[in-house]
Amino acid sequence: MFSRIELTGFRGFESYRLDDLRRVNLLVGKNNSGKTSVLEAAHLLAAGDLPDALSRHIEARRGLRKEDSWFPKVKAAGGVDRLMRTIETTVMAGTGSSVGFVADADLSATTRWREVVRELKKTGMALPVEVPTEGYIGQCEQSDTRVGVWLMPDNRRRGAIEEFLLELIRPNDPLLEHAARATEQASAIGATFPGTARRKAELRA
Repeated sequence: MFSRIELTGFRGFESYRLDDLRRVNLLVGKNNSGKTSVLEAAHLLAAGDLPDALSRHIEARRGLRKEDSWFPKVKAAGGVDRLMRTIETTVMAGTGSSVGFVADADLSATTRWREVVRELKKTGMALPVEVPTEGYIGQCEQSDTRVGVWLMPDNRRRGAIEEFLLELIRPNDPLLEHAARATEQASAIGATFPGTARRKAELRA
């Protein structure tokens, strides 16, 4: 349960804050005043898996249906190592279609890009040596597959999707400090996660 919702640039809200939330809350307002938007934001916060929740949110708002044949298929690889092992097969099996790969840069965007390049070269593709800072889109001639790559958070820095999401939160937000303390306490009593995943742990605290 969360006690506060703060929205910035979400739907019709430039900036909005709702404090002192309890287990049961009543939203009252005129038509088109943003009540549904607040509920959608609460749903996204409560969903847990933010990337998947955002995907479902966009689908619902745009009236998209996963059952449609043209709808993009989004699949979690189950870790970056598994993702790397699937790149060649996915590209070669994607005849006449488009495929995209999104991976966390983790410790180094350059290192992660080299790993992606190594796998894509197995398909005969020629790729730039340096990380494309605007993301990569290219064509595999052998399979006629259009290929896209994005390294979280921004193709430049180390980190992951959580760094991108944390940048959407104001630096002085008291919940960030609370999450950092909670993560530290969890670590002290035996919660295990690598040091590189601390920001992920704080975001999900």
